[in-house]
Amino acid sequence: AAPPYNLPLHIWVLRKPGPAARPAPELLLVETAGVLAADGRDKQLWPAVQDAVLDAWEHVERHGTLDERPGAARSVPVLELLDDEVDLAPARHLPPPA
Repeated sequence: AAPPYNLPLHIWVLRKPGPAARPAPELLLVETAGVLAADGRDKQLWPAVQDAVLDAWEHVERHGTLDERPGAARSVPVLELLDDEVDLAPARHLPPPA
């Protein structure tokens, strides 16, 4: 079933660090709301969404962090997220697209 239009869909991928590893100091946020079908309809293009998320994830796996990609993705320090207004929606923590 599709989510209601007034509620954004958030997917969380969590994993437990290895026994000797410390938790990551940053959280990867990826915004895919702008990945729409080429015909201009308000419909997500799921293979493109998958590619955007996996590209960011694999970069973090290789390098430990991700430089800011305006409107798309960013590694955010965990401490930056824990303020008076905890909101983990990716769009809130990304600069607008260029």
